Amino acid sequence: MTPNKMTKIFISSRLRGNIQANTETAKELAKTAFEMGYIPIMPHLYFPLFLDDKSAEKRGAGIVAGLFLMKDCDQLVIYDDDGISDGMAIEIAYWKATKYTEPVTWNIFKSRNFFPSQTVAVN
Repeated sequence: MTPNKMTKIFISSRLRGNIQANTETAKELAKTAFEMGYIPIMPHLYFPLFLDDKSAEKRGAGIVAGLFLMKDCDQLVIYDDDGISDGMAIEIAYWKATKYTEPVTWNIFKSRNFFPSQTVAVN
C-alpha cells in the first residue's frame, strides 16, 4: 500500500488523568493502526511536546488545531476503555457535525481487526 492510498484515521483517546499510561496506550493505538495500513492522526501524542496541557489557553489551542487536522481524515476512531474525556467529547461532536458519519469505537485489547466490518456506532 502506498502512502497516498492509505486511509487517514483520527484516533481519539484520553490524555488527561494518568498521562504516562494514557500516552503509552495512544502510542500502541497509533502503532497498531499504522501496521494495519492506516495513517493514524493523534495530535495529543505530539502537541504536548510544545503545548502545556495544564494551561487552558494552550490546551484549547491544541484542541482547535487538532480539529483542523481532523478535517482531512476519513474516519474517527474512539478508544473509550477509560471513558470519554472532555477533549474527546469535543472531537466526537465536531466529527458528527462536520462529517455526517458515525465514529467507531475500538478496543485494542479485544480486537485488532475492527475495520471496516467490526465497527460499532457511538451514540
